[in-house]
Order: sequence, then C-alpha cells, then structure tokens
Amino acid sequence: MTADETDNERHWAGYASVKGPRWARMFLLTVCLLGLQMTWSIEMSYAFPSLLTMGVSKALMSLVLVAGPLSGLVVQPLIGVFADRSKSRWGRRRPFMLAGCMISMGSLLLLGFTRNFASLLVDVSSSLGQSVTIFLASLSIYLLDFSINAVQAMDRALLVDTLPASEQELGNAWAARMMGLGGVLGFFTGYMDLVAWFPFLGRTQLQVLVLIGSVILLGTHVLTSLCVTERVLIQDDEASRGGFFAGIRDIWSNIRTLPPKIRQICMIQFFNWIAWFPILFYSSEWVGEIYTRSQVVEGRSATDPAVVSEAMRVGSEALFWQSAVVLTATVLLPILVAFAEEALARRGSASNRSKWSDSWIPSAVLRVFSLPYLWAVCHLLFAIMMFLTYIIDSVWGASCILAVLGIPSAVNNWAPFSLLGEAIQGDGPLPGEEFALEEQPVASTADTDAERAALITSTDEDDAADVRHRVNGQFRKDEEQEADPHVLHVELEASEVEMPPKKGNHLSEKAGIILGIHNIFVVIPQFLVNGLSALVFALLAPHGVGTPEGTTDSLGTGTNATVTSVGGTSVVPVRDVDSIGVLHRIGGFSALAACYFAYKLARESG
Repeated sequence: MTADETDNERHWAGYASVKGPRWARMFLLTVCLLGLQMTWSIEMSYAFPSLLTMGVSKALMSLVLVAGPLSGLVVQPLIGVFADRSKSRWGRRRPFMLAGCMISMGSLLLLGFTRNFASLLVDVSSSLGQSVTIFLASLSIYLLDFSINAVQAMDRALLVDTLPASEQELGNAWAARMMGLGGVLGFFTGYMDLVAWFPFLGRTQLQVLVLIGSVILLGTHVLTSLCVTERVLIQDDEASRGGFFAGIRDIWSNIRTLPPKIRQICMIQFFNWIAWFPILFYSSEWVGEIYTRSQVVEGRSATDPAVVSEAMRVGSEALFWQSAVVLTATVLLPILVAFAEEALARRGSASNRSKWSDSWIPSAVLRVFSLPYLWAVCHLLFAIMMFLTYIIDSVWGASCILAVLGIPSAVNNWAPFSLLGEAIQGDGPLPGEEFALEEQPVASTADTDAERAALITSTDEDDAADVRHRVNGQFRKDEEQEADPHVLHVELEASEVEMPPKKGNHLSEKAGIILGIHNIFVVIPQFLVNGLSALVFALLAPHGVGTPEGTTDSLGTGTNATVTSVGGTSVVPVRDVDSIGVLHRIGGFSALAACYFAYKLARESG
C-alpha cells in the first residue's frame, strides 16, 4: 500500500438500514421531506408579505431576497463536505439534519412572533422599535434559508446513502410524493382560517402556521432519524486536514472531477432551472395580472379592493390545481415508469419473453416512459407550454398551462435525484457494505454465502448497537429475534468492529458533496433569472395601472410579482406589455436546451 492510499483510507462500522415492516420503509425514509416542503411553503407564502407589512424598503428587500439562492449556493456544498467527513456515532447525516431542524424551528418562530420578540427589547411603536422588528424579521429569513438548505441536503444524502442503485428510482419517487403531499398540505393549511380553529396558538394566521409547521418539521425528521440507521465513519485520514478552506478546495476539486453522467445531469439542471424559476417566482402574479387586465377592460379599477382580492384568489386557485396535478403525477408516473422499464428489461433479456399485458405496446412507446426519456419529454412539454403563453389571454387558459406544468414539476422533483443516486451508487456496494431494503431470508451460521443479503436491524438500547456487524464472517440470531421477524440482533467481537478500509474517492462516500455541487447548478440560474427579470421589466417599462405613485413595484427589483396589501393600501402591478410572458418564453428556449441534453443522456444510458 502506498502512502497516498494510506492517507485516503476510511474505516467504517455497520450498515445502512431502515427499521420497521418492509411496506413502510420507503415512507419512513422519505417522510422527512413532507415536513421540509411544508416549511418551504410557509416561507414562500408568508415570509415576504410579512416583511412588506412592516414597511421594508426596496433596497432591504433585495438584500433579503438574496438569502435563498445564497444559502443554496454556499450551505449545501459545504454541509455536504463536513457531513461526508463526520465521525459521529449517530452517523454522518442525522446529527446535521436534526441540528438544522432546531435552527429552522427557531427561525420560524422568530418570523411568526417577530413583534413579540422585538417588544422584549424596545418599544415596537417607536422608530427604533420598527427598525429592530425589521432586522429580526430579516434575520429570521436568513437563518431559515440557511438552516433549511442544510436540512434538505442531509435529507437527500440520507436517501442516497441508505438505498442501493436498484432502489434509488423508487426511493426518489417516494420522496417526490412526500414533497407533493407536503405542498398540498401547506396550501390547505395556509388558506384555512387557522386563528378560528386554533385561537390558543396565536393571534394571526402566520403565528399559528409557524407553530404547526415547526411541529410537523421536527416530528417528521425525528421519525426518520429513529427509523433509519447509518453506517458510521470511524476513521478518515483526510478529516484531520478539514476546515472551511479545505472544504472549499474539496468542492472545487470534485467539480473538476465529476463523472461524465453526473456532469451531464448538472448541465441539464442548469438550463432546466433557468426555465423554471420564472414560473416559481411569477406564476401567481401572471394569472392575477391577466384577470386584472380583463377587469380594467370592463371598467373596474385595478386598485379596487374587490379586484385585488379576486386576483389573489384566481392566482391561488391556479397554483392549487397545479399542486393537485403534481401530487397525482407523483403517484401514477412511478408506476408507469416501473412497468415500462420492466417490460424493456424483459425484451432485452436472453429469453426475450413479453407478458401479454405489454406485448402489444411498441418498444419505442415503452422507452418514452423510461425515466431518462420521460425527463427529456417533460422538458419538451414545458417548452411547449411556455410558448403557448404568447397566445393565452384568459385566466382559464393560464390556469390550464400551470396545471399541465404539474406533470414536469413532478418529474423534476424525482428524475434528477434518482439518476444522481443511481450514478453515485452505480458501482454497487463494496465489500462489507449492506442495504437494509434488500430483504432476504436470514442466513444460518452455516450459510456464509448468504450473509450479505440478510436484513439486519438492531433495537438495542445502547447507542453503538444501532450499527449492525459481523461475527467471524457469520450472522447469529439473538433470542429476541423470534418476537419480531423484522429485527435481527447480532453480537460483535471487539476485533470485528471495523469494516474493511475503503479509499475515500468512492462516490458513495461523497454523496453529500456531490448533491451539494448539484445544488450549485440549481441555484446559479436563480441569480441569472433575477438579473434577467430586472432587465426585462426595465426594458418593457413596467408601471402600475391605476396605482398611486410611489406604490408601484413594492416588492423591489425582480420581485414585483406579488399582489399584496401593505398597511391597508392595495398594490396591483399591471404592465402594458406581458413582461412575465416574455420571461416564460425565454424559459421555453432554455427548456429546449435542457431537453436536448436530457435526450442525449437518455441515449447514452441506453
């Protein structure tokens, strides 16, 4: 062994596993993403309107808006590096995940009860009190963005770590379902009259919502943490050289040496999110502006409170139908994809036998529903919808476009992470590595060849007993095994604690940093779209129709996309030219670029 090989050795203990009955394991592994998505929904729906009610200026709002992309650009890659090197006995992901949840909970509570916290320091009715209130609200959004990005990175990395390559597609399909369900629950919860239902939790909608969201965020992540066991890193020679700047160097080194398939996925995501961010930023306002224009033509005022309320409602209704389609697609599409891929696998096998259920379907049609090709088709569908915005001038038509976009949205929450997981785990488990979802008959003491296929899950009270080990190359049942067929207790000799050392350049050991690098390619388009939207709005001379001077564009550059009510004054930005539609059509061309690269990836993947 060379000196370099010695430096790169990592020693591991235990196996990745999910406790509980087999039918529930995917749910238990991914339910944390439901709480995560609800938290995102709360921030996107209420954080910035809350700032507006405090009289935040354009300059400060633009600084606050940077929190989202900045946290995604910095936090996820760095937290991935530090987690990959963590030697905690609890595993590499769960400690960071739960710590991030606690910070996120505190941030949500600070956001919902900003004035209450500020009143503990100053008189909130004074000028100083208002400044302190705005500072605390802005701080809460920064803390929430940075912490929830860390939680998201660990949720995704835990999924990749726990499942083998063959289970990545199914696991990420479940993750997409949980996110879809979280989005729908967030929508309904946000638009219920929560104060009437839970008056003892707070005086405003936001106060009640952050309390409910905090409980769900922590509860779902505690459930996943209790049910998932990780491999434990017990020696990493590179970790001794760790630090902030070492982490930056590690990120840059890994960006330069990404495997071709992962590099292609990142490139697809770059163009994909240039297309998607205008939809995420401005879709509700786009529908609301179409409605407001129709009412202005009929002689109503754009600042009429009834028109403002109706515009907000139709925009929210359009997003509801989109979320409903997303949830439906996340349930049905994985079933279709599994059916198509199984049929293609049978036709490609030596026996070349097809079942009667798929024998009549041409292979070309089945191939369209394989995941890589489906991702490419969804990019094309997205582009078509964006080009249709040129001729759409009715609320019904705009709502239909947003509803159809629920299909590519569902695939977008599923396909890239599934393909990334397969690429990371693609070369299979190394010696001594196991995945708990591969349930097989328990090996006897004489059947050493079957030991790597055994499902092992420990429930010992001792902390270290959550990690499964081998005993002289064989597994042995504990007496408690008879009480629960899903649990296998294994004793361990002291000399057998460590698994065979593995070189640190194995992709499965760097899931955190790879997912963080992937997120860089997701976040950079957000900066580009912010700048592009500011340029487009400036060139097309946006102005408020019928809106008093000084109230137009209250959300600031790049965010004048929300119909809001600030201090009782309604603000409805309506433009002579459909500048948001222009952004959508630019996004359509970017989606075509993503479609080309996705099709190329699908061809190379076979």
